[in-house]
Amino acid sequence: MQTANWQLPTAIIAALLLGLLLAMGLPTARLFPVGEVGDTAVALRFLPAETAGGTTYRWTSGDSALRLFGLNGAPGSVRVRLTAPDRPTAPLVFSYEGRTLAEVMPPNQWRRYTLLLPAPANPWFTPQLGLNGGQSAPTASDSRRLGVAVSDMQLRPLAGPHPWRLLERALLLVLALGVPLALLSQLIREPG
Repeated sequence: MQTANWQLPTAIIAALLLGLLLAMGLPTARLFPVGEVGDTAVALRFLPAETAGGTTYRWTSGDSALRLFGLNGAPGSVRVRLTAPDRPTAPLVFSYEGRTLAEVMPPNQWRRYTLLLPAPANPWFTPQLGLNGGQSAPTASDSRRLGVAVSDMQLRPLAGPHPWRLLERALLLVLALGVPLALLSQLIREPG
């Protein structure tokens, strides 16, 4: 009967952790500011941050991308706020996993574009939204080939996490907590 002393608390903790794990998997929208401190994990291959009119942003370089943290293998939607004050010479192409999602001429005022994203082909890696083209020609006052200015991105999963990701998290929690609890119960049961 010694083992019954730790089995019930372990089962209760495991049930609570599973409930917490399921609650963590509910889809929620996340806002990622671009141009603020710490945005380089999200904004890949962008030019340095700038501020104008109280808005921080980064210019795309022609081959920039936004990392889509939080999809967890599920389909989703992404909303990107951008502008191109100087009319670009080429359209902006939104791409995802090697496919073109949309091709637009960037606006000369701030506008939000919302795109639907299919579930990533490989749910174990963080997908990226490519922002290609849309560059303007250099001017007398600025020799850079600027793309579009991006100020933020909002990402919303349209479903819960991929079932395998959920199972992976559950197994990790069971190992992280179950094994130490079992070892602790052994030490308590057999002192010395």
